[in-house]
Amino acid sequence: MNRPYTLEHALSLLDYSRKRLPVSSLGSDLITGFPGETAEIFDSQASLLEELPLSYLHVFPYSERVGTAATRLDGEVPMVERKRRAHRLRSISERKQREFARSFIDKKIELVLETVTENNEVVEIKGTTREFVDAMVVIPKNDMAKFALMSPLGKCLEVSARSYLESKEILVCEL
Repeated sequence: MNRPYTLEHALSLLDYSRKRLPVSSLGSDLITGFPGETAEIFDSQASLLEELPLSYLHVFPYSERVGTAATRLDGEVPMVERKRRAHRLRSISERKQREFARSFIDKKIELVLETVTENNEVVEIKGTTREFVDAMVVIPKNDMAKFALMSPLGKCLEVSARSYLESKEILVCEL
């Protein structure tokens, strides 16, 4: 795609970032099915992505844009194959996101409070960690007055991550 960098350069930046900020959310935008991307190239890329310390992937199947140089390249990948490859990379991303989120279990984290939802006897307070992990705190309604004095929405609250709720793809935390 005529990018001004090489794979080696990108890998060295990833390595440098991981060394400087070991607990950071690192991701990548990926286009799959670009003209000339063979099954072997794709499989190699997918294997590499499995191993890299990325926490998410933003995946797009290649789509033609009239007048671009890419539309004149050989090796067109059929749209059904582009979508299949995008699905495979998104599956890798989902697994990496879950593994990254679970790495915070039994650790203290900072949560930016974003929403409050009342359910029966409890209140769910949801937010995002500084590492871009969705998390929630469940508080009995009778403890809400204490909470309201500590942390209004939009503020950070230190919580302890206790589990990962797979069905909601969210860390469950406690005060």
